[in-house]
Amino acid sequence: MKNLIILLFLSFSCFAQTKLDTLVFNKINEYRVSKGLNKVSWDTVCFKASKHHSEYLEGLARVSNYMVITTGHSENVAKFADVTDRFIYFGGKTKTTSAGVWLGEIVQTFNSNFKDSDVSVLNRISDSIVVHWKNSPKHNEIMLMSNYRFGGAGCKVVTRPVGLKGWTNYSVWSTFVFADRTKFKVVKK
Repeated sequence: MKNLIILLFLSFSCFAQTKLDTLVFNKINEYRVSKGLNKVSWDTVCFKASKHHSEYLEGLARVSNYMVITTGHSENVAKFADVTDRFIYFGGKTKTTSAGVWLGEIVQTFNSNFKDSDVSVLNRISDSIVVHWKNSPKHNEIMLMSNYRFGGAGCKVVTRPVGLKGWTNYSVWSTFVFADRTKFKVVKK
């Protein structure tokens, strides 16, 4: 029973939405609306797939003592190989149709130092994440696809002292998954 309680606690705590996740999500919606597009609605499956991928990327960086910033969309585990696999694994009981791209994923890493007294750190980080996606033609194209109706942002943050009193280093791995569930068909088990 004790092991079950611990397992349930870990299951819920591993995918808790953070303030940074919310800020990135809201800024993506603000950007979409400024371009005449619909807002995407929060989707728990997209969030879990995003959070998992950001944590996976941070784990790759951790192995190299954060000396190499790793980015990418593929994972070395078959059940998480791409965004569709992650979407289905985390509860998307659907399979994409062959009629187009109905899932989109954008990934970014961020690293910067901030004063400990800076109360706007998370806001500044979320601004930077979204600006970098806007400035990348492929990421921007994915953010501005009109068919997306759902999405989720997942960020993994690691902070470390930088050796200067009153300063902290923030390393952030962020992933956003978009979905258009109207273009899915149900997978029969």
